Amino acid sequence: MYESYDMPAAYMRLRTLLDALTVNTLRYCLDGKDADDVVQRMKGVEADLMNMIEIVGGASPCADGYFNCGGVCVPYACFEKYARSAE
Repeated sequence: MYESYDMPAAYMRLRTLLDALTVNTLRYCLDGKDADDVVQRMKGVEADLMNMIEIVGGASPCADGYFNCGGVCVPYACFEKYARSAE
């Protein structure tokens, strides 16, 4: 789809896809028929996302400057409920 030298366009397309994934994932999950359905949808999406995160190398142990947030590496301190002290 992109020429090999067209890094800015490829990056912008990736960012657009990630934004669409975020928005549509939240809508899908929150549009459940009741609280139990919402939670089940979230669990299903979480499993799929964890697989993708493992593929792209974002699972723990984390590189320097990243934090383990429930088994995934993020560049910010995690909400305490999901933080893990040991990797």
